[in-house]
Amino acid sequence: MRHFRNLIEFLGKPRNKLRPDDLSIYRPEDWKGPRSVNQGEVKKLVAEEVWERYEGRDASGNRRKDTISRYLQHCTKQRTESKDWPVRQMCDEISPSIERFRRILGYWNHVAVDDGEFVVGEAGASTATVRTFGRTGESK
Repeated sequence: MRHFRNLIEFLGKPRNKLRPDDLSIYRPEDWKGPRSVNQGEVKKLVAEEVWERYEGRDASGNRRKDTISRYLQHCTKQRTESKDWPVRQMCDEISPSIERFRRILGYWNHVAVDDGEFVVGEAGASTATVRTFGRTGESK
């Protein structure tokens, strides 16, 4: 969930809610590196409706009580309440923006753990961290 929250913050947090040090799809100069990025393509990535659904306000304009950040970021009583997140739906909602983002960037030097395994979908929603330690490429 924490990763999903980070994705919707980056791809969907409204421009008027950004702090000066937030990385955002609205500020490509902070993340595009030396490559040029088509501003029209960047605008297609914006997923404000997804951010609003999981971090925004209710119909009355009040901050919703079931936001991801209330479960993960803040130490609240709400964390003791069970919550069934619709993980498959959440992945389906954000996937189009992620895929467009990947196409815009093209080749990118990804940072990954040696022999790392990336899990996408419901299996990757766990907050457990599993890591296998082994020799790095230098010591093989």
